[in-house]
Amino acid sequence: MGNPASRCKSNHEGDDGSPDSHDRGFGSRLGITPAWARLCERFRWVDQPDGTRKRHRQAIPRLGGVAIVIAYASAYWIVELLWDLPAWPNSASLPGQLAPAAAVILWTGILDDLWELRPWEKVLGQTTAALLACWGDIRVDTWFGWHLPEGLSIAVTVFWLLLATNAFNLIDGLDGLAAGLGLLASMAMCLAGLVQPDPGLVLATAPLAGALAGFLRYNFAPASVFLGDSGSLVVGFLIGSYAVIWTQKSAATVGLLVPAMLLAVPLVDTCLAIVRRLIIGQSLFEADARHIHHRLLERGLTVRDTVLGLYAAAVLGASLSLAASLLRGHAAGVTVLLFLIFTVLGVRALAYPELASLAELIGKGELQRWIRVHARLKELEEQLVRTTDATMRWRLIHQAMRELQIEPSRLVAPLPAASTDRHEKAVAVAVKRMGTPRIGVGFSVEASSLVPSVSYLASVAGLARLTSTYLQDTHEPRIADLEAGGAQPAVVAPSSKA
Repeated sequence: MGNPASRCKSNHEGDDGSPDSHDRGFGSRLGITPAWARLCERFRWVDQPDGTRKRHRQAIPRLGGVAIVIAYASAYWIVELLWDLPAWPNSASLPGQLAPAAAVILWTGILDDLWELRPWEKVLGQTTAALLACWGDIRVDTWFGWHLPEGLSIAVTVFWLLLATNAFNLIDGLDGLAAGLGLLASMAMCLAGLVQPDPGLVLATAPLAGALAGFLRYNFAPASVFLGDSGSLVVGFLIGSYAVIWTQKSAATVGLLVPAMLLAVPLVDTCLAIVRRLIIGQSLFEADARHIHHRLLERGLTVRDTVLGLYAAAVLGASLSLAASLLRGHAAGVTVLLFLIFTVLGVRALAYPELASLAELIGKGELQRWIRVHARLKELEEQLVRTTDATMRWRLIHQAMRELQIEPSRLVAPLPAASTDRHEKAVAVAVKRMGTPRIGVGFSVEASSLVPSVSYLASVAGLARLTSTYLQDTHEPRIADLEAGGAQPAVVAPSSKA
């Protein structure tokens, strides 16, 4: 579910991109990020430009997630040492709850950065980490006020953690984008912990915000260190885990919507990517350049403006999520409604051709007709399987053609031939539509218009396939008129050129 495109971060001009060129910020004062970047350069743990997707000018250290984890752990230890804050819920410490899971997700990201794991290997590592988090009592216990059984609670939690983790992995396509979104989300949850109050949530998220703020100084355009999968997976996983804790004190009616609103930008981008790829039949694991930030770049925005614009959208989502978590009753519902309106308007503004085409098909009823055609063809195939009589099979096909509004004039099926080449045994189905031109769709067909509908072509193609499959060995049967006054199909051997 990770996207290899997340490794192409920089396509812009700026300073030399070296770690020492940035001399301000939290990370600079600690020195963790520049020191780690130099270590990555020494061991060649870098992302090399390729002139296509990876258009940065020079090799850039790519294991930024390790620097974030070191900074986060150090900051957490310092805060816990200096202030006598309440422990994590149920008197357990944060490291004891999430350290095993965080270690698994970190190593999964490191291995993917260095050797590019296969999709199932990444999902396995993420699922293992999610189960370890559940073992540490990070669980979604309620569903809109309903208490979930333990098994269902674990399943929902694992799904949410996988979604949040991969959402940050997919959105990590521009310098500073994923790290900045993580910073905003952690700051929002820290603020929520102060208001509710929830000292444990504050203790968990404040050091994370500090670590991300320090790292972002080196990761913002033009980046001198890349977040990498080691960073995007860890950030997404930790924020997803803390969001679960946050929802436990949110209004029961909107509890599960609060983290979705908080992570609106990465989650909407992930959902759009899944829908787009399903519509066009593209693999869910195949990289592309069609994410939200790519669409904004195509509109003429610069990398910096695109990132800042998505930051603004994230601030809006975080503000609405904070309001929804604190409000009750109708006020919380109004907040959710506003969020949905803004989301729909934003998606429409992106104007994805795949979504526009789907909406057009639904609006014109073409999608429903295509589903009806597909169902009728499935029914026809079941009927053809149940009989071996050639005449009955022809009769069933003719009846289906009538129902699908295809008027048959001649059906041509191959006779047994010496050649075993299935291409030479192909079936041509000719159908007649009065006063219309002839077009090619893999077999002879006369269509109702120059550009036939999807459902019409699906009808003809499906009938051709079924005729070829179930009547390919038919020997010129004597078939009477199938209907009074109707067309009389004739079975003839195809020519050598068929």
